Order: sequence, then C-alpha cells, then structure tokens
Amino acid sequence: KDLLIQNEVEKKNLQGLIIKLEDIERLLISSNQELLNLSKLIESSSFNLRSKLSKRYPSIDLDINGLPQFLYGRVENNKRFNTKSSQISVNPSLTINWDLIDPQRGPEIKLAKNSLEIAKNNFLIKKKDLLLEARSRFHKYQKSFEDIKSSETLVDSSKISLNQAEARLQSGLGSKLDVLEAKAQLVRDQQFLEEKKEDFFINEVSIKEILNVKGNIQIKKDHRLLGYWPHTLENSINNGSNSSISLKNIKFQKSLKENESNILLSDNKPFIFISNTFSSSFSKGSKLAQFIDPDEKESEYSNILSLNLSWNLFDGGESRNSANAKKIEAKAENSKFSNLSNILQKDIIDSYSKLRLNKKRVISTSKELKYNQESLRLTRLKYESGISNLRELINVQKDLAKSKENQIAAITIYNLNIDKLERLTGLKPTTNCYVNNALIKKEFLNTFCSL
Repeated sequence: KDLLIQNEVEKKNLQGLIIKLEDIERLLISSNQELLNLSKLIESSSFNLRSKLSKRYPSIDLDINGLPQFLYGRVENNKRFNTKSSQISVNPSLTINWDLIDPQRGPEIKLAKNSLEIAKNNFLIKKKDLLLEARSRFHKYQKSFEDIKSSETLVDSSKISLNQAEARLQSGLGSKLDVLEAKAQLVRDQQFLEEKKEDFFINEVSIKEILNVKGNIQIKKDHRLLGYWPHTLENSINNGSNSSISLKNIKFQKSLKENESNILLSDNKPFIFISNTFSSSFSKGSKLAQFIDPDEKESEYSNILSLNLSWNLFDGGESRNSANAKKIEAKAENSKFSNLSNILQKDIIDSYSKLRLNKKRVISTSKELKYNQESLRLTRLKYESGISNLRELINVQKDLAKSKENQIAAITIYNLNIDKLERLTGLKPTTNCYVNNALIKKEFLNTFCSL
C-alpha cells in the first residue's frame, strides 16, 4: 500500500502542478515575493497606528536608584568627632504622566490611519497589476500550446500530401517535382513546429517565474473566449473612476500631507499634562554617625501631583513655514488626481474601442477558418482525382494554417483586452449565452457560444 502511494506521488510530481486561470490569484498571494513584502508593510503600518493610539493613555515609569545601593565612607574632622557611614538602601520612584491636551496626538493618529490605508491600497494595486500580468502570461502560454497543436496538424497534413505525391509518382500520375515540393513544405512545417515549441518553453518559464512555481506545471488547455463585455462605455468609465484604488490613494496622500501640516502647526500650541510622582527610600545602617549601628533603619516617602504646561511660544516661524510647505504639497495632489483620472478615462476608452475591433476579428477569423477547412477538403479531393496540382494544395494548406494561427491570436488578444478592461473598471465580463443585451450582436454571441 505504501509503495502504491509513493508511486502515485511520484507520478503527480512528474505531471506537475495543474494551473487553471482561476487559480492564479491564489498562487500569486501565497507565493509572489513582491506581494509578500507589501503585506509586511501593511503589518508595519498597523503596528505604527497602534503606537499612535497608545498616546491616548497614561504612561507609567518606574525608576530605582540602586537595587540595592551600598554606602560606606568616613569623615575626619579636627574640630569635632569623626563620623562613619555604612548603609544599604533602596530608592524606588513611580511616575505617572497623562497628556490631557496634546495638539499633535489627533493629527498623528489620522496620519497613521492614512499610512495604513495607503499600504493596503499599494498591496491591492500591485496584486491587481501582477494578476493582470500573470493572466496575460497564462493566455500567451495557452496560445503557444494551441500553436503547437495547430503546427502538429499542419505537419500531419504535409505528411499526407507527401505520401500522396509519392504514390502518384509511383503510379506514373505525378512528377518528382511534386515530391520535392511536398518534402520542402514538410521541412518548413517541421521547422515552424520547433519554433512554436521554443515559444512554449519560454512562456512556461515566464508563467512559472511570476507565480514562483518550481518544477513542472500543467495548465487547463481549453483555449476559449473568457466572456463578453455587457457594459456601456459610460458605465465602464464611471465605475473605473469610482473604483480606482490609485485615485483613492491620491486622496489618502492629500489627507496625509494635511495631517503632517497640522502636526507641524501644533508645535506652537500648549501641551498640558498631569504628572504624579511617588518616591520612597528605605535604608538600613548608619550614615554620618560616630558609631555604626547595623540595626538602625530609616524609611521615607513623598508624593507629588502636578498639572504641567509646556508651550513653545516662538520658533522663528519654522513650524508655520514647514506647515505651509505641506499644505502646498497637499494641493498638488489635486492636479495629480485630475491627471490620473484623465489617463484612466483614456485607457478605458482605448481598451473599449479595441475590444469592439477584436470582437469583429474573432468573428472574421472564425469564418475564415471554416472556409479554409472546407477549401482544403475539396482541394485534396481534387488533387486525388487529378484535377488539381500539388502547388494549389500546398497553398490552400498554408492558408488554413494561417487562418488557424489568426484565430488563436484573435482569441488571445480578445482575452487580454477583457482582462485589461476588468482591471481598469472593476467590472466583470459575463459568459451567459442566452442574455438579452442590446450591446452584444447576435453574430458575435453565436460565435462566442460555439467556441
């Protein structure tokens, strides 16, 4: 039984990790080093916020001078008697400070909250960017696999053509030139297949790098359209602007600068705090005595409660000027917000426009592939009947290979465009083949559901 389990584990290791498109986000969060580093920054900002919140509560300090303290000495005096000291003592002191009015406390807490939100948003931005890049690499990896299958079909077709040419030559119906042309085409197709295999290897390394995956991997190889976009351009733009994390981060950056300005202005405001100090002293032995009594004991204590004021009345304008500098930096974030908003809107419009073009490309390449498949079938029948020549068959075969390559590329580009729109707008595509949506033409819907 153990041997069977071990063999099964080894078999899975050889097959490699099976990766689906929906698994990419989970793999990124669990293994990508950039995201792991950003998650540590979130943790750091969280601790910093807790540190600032603790300023609302009193602080307690315990000081002990000597734990214990030993004193030994002698004083000689020519007018009076000499004295000696031999004493052991402990002097603890407990101080409680509580800030009643701290002008910097509120802005510092708000600043720490802003920093935490910015750290969280930076994590989300990087996660979405990496997810877009990883999905892009996944689509290209899928494309290269489909290219290999298409190239293998092309090689098989060229082998059939070569066998037919050789058979016709042996029967006296063909020529040696046809055989040479068929061999040359087979070599070209085999070279094309090797190039596609090399692309597949490069794309495999690329997807493994971003997912930080070691060893062999496998992917879900059904190369199809992810869905279609049921949202209007206006809705896409509005939702993109409202859900953009980068725009939210700019708002937090503005608030952060404003709080930094308030902290600097608070330097010239009064700080009021309560302080309570309890101190005591315990000693055993004699101090400055003519005769040492080791059993002599002494203790004392005192408690001081005070209301304190600290006020930096004038610093030459340093705090005010520094605060004004931060206010100007906060206003500069408004221009950054407008600029990024315009860029985001332009990117959404461009992606939306390209998606409409890519939909037409998917339809046209699908039709082209069907036509060329039928054309190859008829041309091969004509060649077998002696009506057509090998050159015509090879040309039709090339057209079919090109149309298949175009369809694979069209599906990949379409999926990349869907992913980018989803990243920019925060909206989702749909896969419902029976939806009634005026934005989706029936021709594209039929093509989408048939692929």
